[in-house]
Amino acid sequence: MTVRRGACLLAVFATLALAVVHLRVQQTRCAAAILRSESEWLRLRSELWSVQTRMARARAPDRIHDRATYLATGLVPPGTLDEVKEDDVERLAVQTPTKRTRPSGAQRQPRSKTSRAE
Repeated sequence: MTVRRGACLLAVFATLALAVVHLRVQQTRCAAAILRSESEWLRLRSELWSVQTRMARARAPDRIHDRATYLATGLVPPGTLDEVKEDDVERLAVQTPTKRTRPSGAQRQPRSKTSRAE
């Protein structure tokens, strides 16, 4: 009877040991998954920050005004038509980037000035 009890006790201890090993493996896998998730979250957060910064720069009124002037759209921000100073014009002329060359088939057509009926 003691041999039978010893074998049962050994089987119980072996089962407990296997259960502990299995739980430790699961714990390690979960810790690695958490670390991956946190690093991905930090990467996405920094990417979001850079996208928001680029959007804020693109939406800046001076940037929009300079870009509209560079593209020669003829658009003027509200309230600046009467208040345009020669210093601003010179500043824009100095900061205008060099014009890009267009492919031969994509020449810009001159804009026709239409008069509005008042």
